[in-house]
Amino acid sequence: MAKITARLQIDNNIYDYLRYSYNFDSPEINRNKKTLIEGQNRIPDFIGFLAELKNGARMAENPKGYIIGAIKKKLKEK
Repeated sequence: MAKITARLQIDNNIYDYLRYSYNFDSPEINRNKKTLIEGQNRIPDFIGFLAELKNGARMAENPKGYIIGAIKKKLKEK
């Protein structure tokens, strides 16, 4: 599974949302694919969860780090 690109493992709508709403590029998504795959599988309404992070990410010094950190934090709660 490690050799398979994130594009094939993450739902298209989630992949596209990260690309176009948060400006993640393919290498960034691939570096974080384990967290993103776990998020899509364990967080109900994952797209809705990502959308809720929009304001916080906009205010963050590192918006992409904020998104990944928020997903990890949410996964620890579950």
